[in-house]
Amino acid sequence: MTEVFLQLSYPQLSRLIQSEANKQEINVKGYDLKIDKLVINSEDGRLRITGQIVSKWDAYFDFQATPMFLNSENKLELQDIKLKLDATNLIFKGIIKLAKGMIKSRIEKILESPLTEQIEGLKQNLDQELSKAPLPHQLQLNSNTHHLLIETIQALEQYLLIALKIEQKINISFKDQEV
Repeated sequence: MTEVFLQLSYPQLSRLIQSEANKQEINVKGYDLKIDKLVINSEDGRLRITGQIVSKWDAYFDFQATPMFLNSENKLELQDIKLKLDATNLIFKGIIKLAKGMIKSRIEKILESPLTEQIEGLKQNLDQELSKAPLPHQLQLNSNTHHLLIETIQALEQYLLIALKIEQKINISFKDQEV
């Protein structure tokens, strides 16, 4: 198997997680909450996610955790989790304090979901993108990724570093010949 390192910038990761967060509805004591304006970065090897909780009254959160990848379960586990919540409205401050555990578990659920679906999509995208690669002399490339395994995930200062092991078959042929 070949080892590949994927660098996922924090703005890219913010967009991915924002998209995932908006797929799920959150309701606390009759108030619909939406997570918005996510910003992800890293401090001292810990993931830090800040954002806004949009509702009748807005609130803000600061979520921090140390990411650990569990190979056996194919998922990201968050350790040493800290969550700070703040709101300007006094009533809503009380409500979000009551909802702190639920908000914390919702963020964990979004981040810790098994990566099987994403890996299958990544395998297909990898094969498609490699097959589009321009080659000289009327050559074409066909890729078939058999296995893609995540080895480690590290929260570095500028990006999330994901170490992958890939097993694939690559065929190069002339465009007028079948593979």
